[in-house]
Amino acid sequence: MSQSHFLWRLLCGGGCCAVVSLALLAEESPDASLQPGQVRVHNTLVVAPVAIADQRYQNIDSLIVALRQKKDHERQVQICYALGELRAEQAIDDLIPHLPLRVEPTVNKRLPRWGEFPVREALAKIGHPAAQKLLVRLGGETAEEFRQAAVDVILMVYTPALARSAIEQQAASEANPLRKERLLACLPLLEAQVSARQ
Repeated sequence: MSQSHFLWRLLCGGGCCAVVSLALLAEESPDASLQPGQVRVHNTLVVAPVAIADQRYQNIDSLIVALRQKKDHERQVQICYALGELRAEQAIDDLIPHLPLRVEPTVNKRLPRWGEFPVREALAKIGHPAAQKLLVRLGGETAEEFRQAAVDVILMVYTPALARSAIEQQAASEANPLRKERLLACLPLLEAQVSARQ
């Protein structure tokens, strides 16, 4: 596959990869005649990827604002699903309070499908950054429902062995004995969930 064909495929279906690739390409070959947000690839002016990236971040910001304001349960679920699909790291702190949210799984074929716990799924799609924030939060959380949900997300992101190690490392880094104790108390929750999945 030629470089131009590869870049074209990125533009058509590569999402953020296209933006990063073209941004790196632009940095390597600066062109004073270009306007901000424009990139030249093989003498072809490209604006769309940067515009898509800008739109993506505007959409994420709008969704976060809507999540903070919306009281409608179904709308909140849709927003959480969208933030997960966008892998919106900046939404983690706004998603975490909704972690225990439980809904009927979607059955409408015309809509995207989410499971029983859409916020857990969204955080798991965001991945490692979400798991790290949950590990920090677990030291201060006493609500059993939240703790089980957080452990569930951590297990969706990491393998059981890595999840166990991450909890143990977070506990070891805690100076506060109470926070350390709460984290170590999550290990039996993790083992129970691992057993339930087998």
